[in-house]
Amino acid sequence: MNNSPWWQVALLFGGVGLLAGLFIGMAIGWRMDTGLSAQAEVNSSEETEGGENANATAVQDDLSVADQSSGKAVLVKEVRLSELGWVAVHEVQGGETMGNVLGAARLEAGDHYNIVVNLLRGTEPNKQYAVILYTDNGNKEFDLRGDLPIMTKEDKPVVVRFTTHTPTSSTGL
Repeated sequence: MNNSPWWQVALLFGGVGLLAGLFIGMAIGWRMDTGLSAQAEVNSSEETEGGENANATAVQDDLSVADQSSGKAVLVKEVRLSELGWVAVHEVQGGETMGNVLGAARLEAGDHYNIVVNLLRGTEPNKQYAVILYTDNGNKEFDLRGDLPIMTKEDKPVVVRFTTHTPTSSTGL
């Protein structure tokens, strides 16, 4: 008969089984990890080679505004933001230079329609103004020194210009 107690044999087989299980588990984990990395590399190369990934659902920052009556508010038809930000109304001076900010509205990420931006000083008839999208620096207060213009892929600010006209009714913005 064998002089080894039964528990030593059980311990030996248990230890071998544990080591085998750990080895198999690590091999499966390594295999799954390299498979995910390869898939991530494929997705990454699809995005860089073809521009935008066809499956991407990234929000493209954009806005739409139309010519409108002068008044104490500006109606922005549509805003699309990828993160918390601001839509601000600027005066346009000399046809090109952005002037004072007349008003701003904070918006959460997403699509927004018919946003009314209340102004500190109303717009005047037959003048040009611009609506610009800005980031929020985290304090949720509009500040030209801390909140930066949101840039397009071409590294230009997201800006739409519009012209005001004489109000046709007293119920306008």
